[in-house]
Amino acid sequence: LVQTSEDVVFAPMTQDQIENRIQRVVALTNEAAAQEPNLICWPESGLMPCQWLLSDASAEYSAEDSEKEIRMFWSEAVGRNSLQGTPLLTGVLANDVQQQEIFNAAVLIDRHGNLAERYDKVHPVMFGEYIPFGKWFPVLERLAPTRSIEFGQTFKAFTVDEFVVAPSICFETTIPHLIRRQVNTLAAANLEPDVLINLTNDGWFFGTSCLDLHLACNVFRAVEMRKPHLVCANTGFSASIDSSGRIQQVGPRRSEAVIVASIHTESRASLYRKIGDILPGLCGGIVFFVAFAGWRQRKTNAAVR
Repeated sequence: LVQTSEDVVFAPMTQDQIENRIQRVVALTNEAAAQEPNLICWPESGLMPCQWLLSDASAEYSAEDSEKEIRMFWSEAVGRNSLQGTPLLTGVLANDVQQQEIFNAAVLIDRHGNLAERYDKVHPVMFGEYIPFGKWFPVLERLAPTRSIEFGQTFKAFTVDEFVVAPSICFETTIPHLIRRQVNTLAAANLEPDVLINLTNDGWFFGTSCLDLHLACNVFRAVEMRKPHLVCANTGFSASIDSSGRIQQVGPRRSEAVIVASIHTESRASLYRKIGDILPGLCGGIVFFVAFAGWRQRKTNAAVR
């Protein structure tokens, strides 16, 4: 897990700033690759294509341009030789110039530098990544500082050596039923995940307690699904969490780090994964019924008096 430390990386940058950023990420990745892991992870903002960051970025920047840069980064950071390197899981912005669509995505780059798999975020953050009703009322989109991204349609699982990896992006792990649906959907397709991996850019929060909150959410998701859970973050906290919710390793707040995590597969299943929100829904129904019955009884007593 390569943890970076930049507070909001989407502002326009100069060429020198971009080169310094690349050099820092490559140096950290070389440190991680020296451990000969099965997989290296970069955060949600880890592989922002250079052209997106330039002040004079072209609107015609294509997927082919992005793929060239991805191959260049991969070769410099983790490619041990011309034939084989370390697989890399990283966050990207996927741009479809023809369809005029942008996705917040996680991509797997295989040992040969090929873009093997891609997962498009299925639950973007309201206002941060999309404007509610923006498609029906374009004026809302024009008032927003950034254009909306598209919603992904399916969950994906990536196979890395003997492991099946289920990626999520940013605040998707704050939603219990979403991660439950992800795991159960993949399991039904014979892609039972061995490990959950959350790629996130928490640089928007400038080191506030939101970082602690997001880490706590990832701990709960590990317990609910009984799956090892890895978090790869920009500004922290990157972490390795076991299937019982114990934090094995955690990165520093707003600093760079490399975390080497060891994953052990689990065959356990939790009650929450089986029944979902039925129990809390039932409890909520009972509370509503008791409150309503009490209100009716008070009205009856007042009428008798």
